Amino acid sequence: MTQPRPLILVTNDDGVLSDGLNRLAEALVPVGEVIVCAPSRQQSAVSHGISLHEPLRVRTLGPQRYAVTGTPADAVFLALCEICPRRPDLVISGINHGTNLGTDVFYSGTVAAAVEAALRGIPALAISQQLPSIHDVSPQESEEWQKANPWDPLEHLSPALEGLLLETAEFAAGLARTVLARPLPPRVVLNVNAPNRASRTFHVTRLGQRMYRGCVERRVDPRGAPYYWLGNTVEEELDPVGTDSWALAACCYSVTPVRLDWSVDPTFVWGAEVPGFTRLLSRETAAAAGQGR
Repeated sequence: MTQPRPLILVTNDDGVLSDGLNRLAEALVPVGEVIVCAPSRQQSAVSHGISLHEPLRVRTLGPQRYAVTGTPADAVFLALCEICPRRPDLVISGINHGTNLGTDVFYSGTVAAAVEAALRGIPALAISQQLPSIHDVSPQESEEWQKANPWDPLEHLSPALEGLLLETAEFAAGLARTVLARPLPPRVVLNVNAPNRASRTFHVTRLGQRMYRGCVERRVDPRGAPYYWLGNTVEEELDPVGTDSWALAACCYSVTPVRLDWSVDPTFVWGAEVPGFTRLLSRETAAAAGQGR
């Protein structure tokens, strides 16, 4: 009896039409059977939101390709419970247009989609691409792109981005083969960030720290009512040796294992140093034990 090919679910937070998603799905075809299930529109920075108070709709875009009117976590939830013909062997979220470094993981829809799979016991990767610099595109390429795509001026970097996405997709396919052959520990996600230069080197890293300065822009609509745009600018990026941002600064891929258990033992060390904290904790523990009898 022929062994079925590994089933790989591909998703993202940039939307089902994203170039990064398409390049990733194409690169994974030699690795296994690929199903794409992703948000129908841009869902960046929605973190791990789940749609509990509104219905979701699914549109079939082609063979093994689905668009969901929800968040990245919704798309994975729905794919695992309803769309996939069997339990996937691997879930990969990406390729995100932009990095997810350090504290970004708490905001990231890309990472959240991978986490949703890991919570359900399925190995998962989150793949993000550092965007190219304006200096990576010739003036002629930039001008030609802006003329062809005046509605989306940020995409003037597309000529350089396309090449990077292809390289990162191949890296992701290689990593997928490795994870399928040697599964990850339970409740661990690999958060991968690709540099904006060609590279064949990677480092296994830990999360760095990005310090953001929050920005709120107040505007007034034609009826005189205020509305607001939220934004962040990176104020400081700490990249000591061994962190994900350090690897990217060295023009290397960062592969960061992220454990889903957020509890930290040093909390109890802190508690022991707070007057009365240990006694209070002991009383509450004893009371809870009494109620349980």
